[in-house]
Amino acid sequence: MIDGAGSTQPGGNPVQTVYTGTTSQQWSITDAGGNVFTIANRVTGLVLDSGGDVGSGSRLKLWNDNGSPNLRRQFLVA
Repeated sequence: MIDGAGSTQPGGNPVQTVYTGTTSQQWSITDAGGNVFTIANRVTGLVLDSGGDVGSGSRLKLWNDNGSPNLRRQFLVA
């Protein structure tokens, strides 16, 4: 489970944790068009940001949605 961990400012790091049902663990997935989506924390509205790091184990951060490709996600079905 990804938790916003109380991060209320851009640049904060979400954490992986056990599900407790708190609102900081709730996320909204929004269609951004072109088969890409944003994932925003329901408490802060900040979106998951890869910061351009795409390697396995790269840290995520939270950021304001400014249209950057780093803030977009694509879901693939294998």
